[in-house]
Amino acid sequence: VLGSLHIGRHGHSAALLNQEEILIVGGYAEANYAPVIAEAEIFNVRTGKSRFVRDFPCKAAEGGVFKSKVWKPGKVLF
Repeated sequence: VLGSLHIGRHGHSAALLNQEEILIVGGYAEANYAPVIAEAEIFNVRTGKSRFVRDFPCKAAEGGVFKSKVWKPGKVLF
């Protein structure tokens, strides 16, 4: 275990931003029958800490609907 996110979730999307940071977007909050969420956070692998960033424009889960790509270092385009 490296650390934890601010929001426990599953069915989310993740994109590697750089050598230390992973963008985590959407998913199902906490439990199996929880609602789909739009919250996003960046997890730092080195520190094991997470920080909230601006929410995704819509609720998203299962990652199959959206494709992410690193546009510029530190910038992710969905």
